[in-house]
Amino acid sequence: MSRKPHFDNLKLDSEYQSMKPHYSSNEYAALEQDILKNGCKNPIVVSCRIILDGYKRYSICKKHHIKCPIKSFNSSYREERTAWVCRNELTRPELSKGYRKYFLGSLYIAQKAIFRKKYPAQNQSTPNSKKRPPVEQPNVQRNYTAAVLGKKYDLCETSFYKYSVYATNINKIKAKSPIVAQQILADKALVSLNTISFLGTLQSSELLKLESLFLSPNSLRIQMADIEQLLYHKHQTSPKPAVKDISPAIKQIPQYDPDAEISSLTLTIPSWINSIQRTTDRTDFANITGSANRKLQLQLLHLQSAILTLYDIIKENSHE
Repeated sequence: MSRKPHFDNLKLDSEYQSMKPHYSSNEYAALEQDILKNGCKNPIVVSCRIILDGYKRYSICKKHHIKCPIKSFNSSYREERTAWVCRNELTRPELSKGYRKYFLGSLYIAQKAIFRKKYPAQNQSTPNSKKRPPVEQPNVQRNYTAAVLGKKYDLCETSFYKYSVYATNINKIKAKSPIVAQQILADKALVSLNTISFLGTLQSSELLKLESLFLSPNSLRIQMADIEQLLYHKHQTSPKPAVKDISPAIKQIPQYDPDAEISSLTLTIPSWINSIQRTTDRTDFANITGSANRKLQLQLLHLQSAILTLYDIIKENSHE
């Protein structure tokens, strides 16, 4: 008999947390006020002490020492837990089209892995206990997973394949630029499946260049031409007329200093810190415009990316 998981021993899973639709600060505050007033009525769903549903309810209840019901989900594989998360999210009526495609694709991938583990080989010598249950879905016979899920969600094999490609590439994008992924999933930026597949191949630095495009209120439908323009467009400048070099010959070449750039940056960073601290102390953030807020967020994300990249390089080449 399995023991009921203790509230304080529950674990957060970053993968499942990142799958969930984004919660705004206002939505979180409203949920917190509701729990403080009425208590936590919806249970937190847990499997192997991992929270599958109710991260925000859990954090609020733990913060305010409020009792919260816990519901256990028994699972043998991680893919079963992933499939449960997807099915649960697909029951939400307010789900965007982007998130619906994402959860259908993720469910298909997880369910396919589950069937492979449960029914490894299907042939004449397969014992009855290992045979897959029959599915009454005559239109889909080649793909067992699509047949099972198609019966519930009224989708064909081709749709599940497209959504699985969609989900796979969204995960790649999300790992490098959560902003771009969130805009696509929330239907704030409409892009084709081919474009999403292309975005999944880009490096973090390239996706960061595109964040301003995806955050723009005028960029509801984004074409490949828009992306290529930002990534690869080069301003052509007219060639300068050749000037005869009349400078005297250099007699001595300055000695190369390997620390020059690092030393210069080290001296510059304190001024950045002072500017950030001064802005933090003097700005009334409640009254700044939405445009200024978005622009600052974007630049801070770029700065954070540059800092982490440089830090990793320094750490890898550390002589200590």
